[in-house]
Amino acid sequence: MELYENIRVAVNKEGFSIRGAANKFKVHRRVVRRALMNAMPPERSPSSVMRPKLGQYELIVRKWLEDDCNVAPKQRHTGTRVWRRLVDECQADVSVSAVRVMVKALRAEIDLPVPTAMIPQIHLPGKRPDVDFGDVLVYVNGEKIKAKMFAMRLSHSGKAFHMVYSGESQECFFDGHEKAFEFFGGVPEVIRYDNLTSAVQKVLSGRERMENERFVAFRSHYGFTSSFCTPGIDGAHEKGGIEGEVKRARRRYFVPLPHGQTLGEINDKLHLRVDNDDKTRHISYRRTTAHTDFTEEKKHLMQLVSEPFGSAKILFPKVDAKSRISVRSCHYSVPVSLIGKSVEVALSASDLVVVHKGKVVARHDRLIHRGDSSLILDHYLEAFTRKPGAFASAVPLDQAKKNGTFWAEHASFLAAATQKYGERDGVFEMISVLLIGRRLPKVAIVAGINCALEMNSPKASYVEIKAREYLEPKETVPLSKCPEVTSELVDLGQYEQLLMGQVAS
Repeated sequence: MELYENIRVAVNKEGFSIRGAANKFKVHRRVVRRALMNAMPPERSPSSVMRPKLGQYELIVRKWLEDDCNVAPKQRHTGTRVWRRLVDECQADVSVSAVRVMVKALRAEIDLPVPTAMIPQIHLPGKRPDVDFGDVLVYVNGEKIKAKMFAMRLSHSGKAFHMVYSGESQECFFDGHEKAFEFFGGVPEVIRYDNLTSAVQKVLSGRERMENERFVAFRSHYGFTSSFCTPGIDGAHEKGGIEGEVKRARRRYFVPLPHGQTLGEINDKLHLRVDNDDKTRHISYRRTTAHTDFTEEKKHLMQLVSEPFGSAKILFPKVDAKSRISVRSCHYSVPVSLIGKSVEVALSASDLVVVHKGKVVARHDRLIHRGDSSLILDHYLEAFTRKPGAFASAVPLDQAKKNGTFWAEHASFLAAATQKYGERDGVFEMISVLLIGRRLPKVAIVAGINCALEMNSPKASYVEIKAREYLEPKETVPLSKCPEVTSELVDLGQYEQLLMGQVAS
């Protein structure tokens, strides 16, 4: 650009001829003429690549690369493989580097994507929200785990609900919907999904889907209809709003990684941050906040039904010889009296309830990792009365110590009872004390254990007596306030006469 300007100044203002200007600036006269004709230098046309040796093989290589479009990516031609085939099959005398350059250029022509037009859409209030799961990393009780974040985003206002679960099973899928409906205060008319297995049993032609029977019952209960995206990467743009929302939430609310004793604690912190953030968050160039737009969109949602569908999945596992049931590759304990029997299990997103003959016999928090076990010590107490030697190294006892259900007072009582009565009898006394816990509260049992240790009498019967005294204390009256007791003097003379009469007789 500067060269063209200098040439024009030299010729038009300083009087240089075309030849003189060419000599001064050391350019060809054609360049001077171009500069005088147009102040803008012309665009350079790309030079055609001359391949004196490879040119005769270009059609062959192009055919190989076009055939690769119907082959798995891991079995397509590389530049080195094309060179090897040219040498072996065509006896070509060419270099590897030249072949790689040609393959790169041809592949760019063959794989050139066809531009697709994206058409802006109008999102009516309460009509078509999106649902998706996203991977997140969190710290639960000090352990870093990979969890799943459920997200439902209202397309009109951009208001979104987030919930972190241990997985993306159907129980979590339904529970996320129910909590989202409760959070929004209503139900949208149509919800859009990708083809996740919690809702879709089989993908048919076009937009037709064979939906999961339980999902059909779920959406029928709440009165909304479902819409599904095109399978694969071709349908990713159809729900770009929720894809972007998952990415935004992950970077905004999960950096740095959140910590919590449970997933519930992490979710509480998440909801608080999202609510505060939406009060000032603007989407794109909207003048109103997401919270303000949601207030208006909420009026267009359908009324929420009073009775929830219930996200728990009902299973009927059989209790094994170790008094456990296996649910989703995790083990949960039940009372030993149920060994060999089938029980009813209600598996929800966060917990597991075991029912037998209409009575709840066990309740556990849902485990996260496959192979984990949740064994409650109280379920095995009757078994320990027959096998006291297994008590010290039992897994339920180890878990009870870690979760705090086997107290420090229990450990002190067990040590004192074992020392005084021996290991077998000491364990029997400990089991009896644990059985008392089914009838009396913790505060009373702790008081009874402390009294028993003070009196050096680590007996379960003594602990129960003192525990009941703690719950029902006897009222003591000071001696000064006791009423005076008076009685008439008894004449012992008659008793002496009676004795004398018996002796005489």
